Amino acid sequence: MIAPGLYAPVHRHFFVARMYMAVDRKPGEAHNQVVEVNVKVEEPGKDNVHNNAFYAEETLLRSELEAMRDCDPFLARHWIVMKFETRTVNRNRQLTGCRLVPGSNCLPLAGPEAKFMRRAAFLNHNLWQNRSLEEADIVLWYVFGIAHVPRLEDWPVMPVELIGFMLQPHGFFNCSPAVDVPPNACETDAKENDVKERPLPSGVIAKL
Repeated sequence: MIAPGLYAPVHRHFFVARMYMAVDRKPGEAHNQVVEVNVKVEEPGKDNVHNNAFYAEETLLRSELEAMRDCDPFLARHWIVMKFETRTVNRNRQLTGCRLVPGSNCLPLAGPEAKFMRRAAFLNHNLWQNRSLEEADIVLWYVFGIAHVPRLEDWPVMPVELIGFMLQPHGFFNCSPAVDVPPNACETDAKENDVKERPLPSGVIAKL
């Protein structure tokens, strides 16, 4: 019950993002491939004498079957789309790519024999991969959802729910592309060599 005489069931919303990936690729060149990255704990030994070392392990997903993958926040799992047969590398001689970072997600929460799972079998995994028939590009299908447990505050107008994922450049820039962002307009009145301390506004002092 979320209001007198009003019942709202627990339910889920699922979305599928279909992405045609052609990262750093020109027509006629080799297609992209997908690499899965998992952060793992280093085994105790000479490389982990304090038992607190961890590393990022990369695994190439060589087929559509191998690329049927699920999110794993405990391993900080994410995926990178890149082209291996290329002359384009960054200043560290590494391949450039595009990283897919999962956001919040949920499971179908149904048994394998559920009727809707027979029609919506794509819900069995979060990441799917196949090839475009027209081009040799990678086509990624990312499945993400949210479990909505209604609350009193959802009535009479439900607030927004945030869900999604991020696509980030991986190795395209030699440093953060935000370092050359122009300064704030309110700070441009100060001369470059002016190092005098400005008095804090009384409101700031009051907060401190």
